[in-house]
Amino acid sequence: LRHRGPDWSGMYQHKGNYLAHERLAIMDPASGDQPLFNEDGTIAVAANGEIYNFKDLFAKLKRKRKPKTQSDCEVISYLYEDYGPSF
Repeated sequence: LRHRGPDWSGMYQHKGNYLAHERLAIMDPASGDQPLFNEDGTIAVAANGEIYNFKDLFAKLKRKRKPKTQSDCEVISYLYEDYGPSF
């Protein structure tokens, strides 16, 4: 990965817990930096992968939200907030 990037590295700390993420920007290179957060910042997500149906998942949320980024992984925090760990 180092020879192709990373394009961005991020870290989040809450009490004794840490999330770290290194990113090769493919989806939303301008604003998809991770960790990603829900609207009030109480849920943090660092993910590696691609969610092909993320637009459909946004449409199915219990409470409608406007994405802050174009990152496919942003929907994860909202799914967790609406449905809990079993989403």
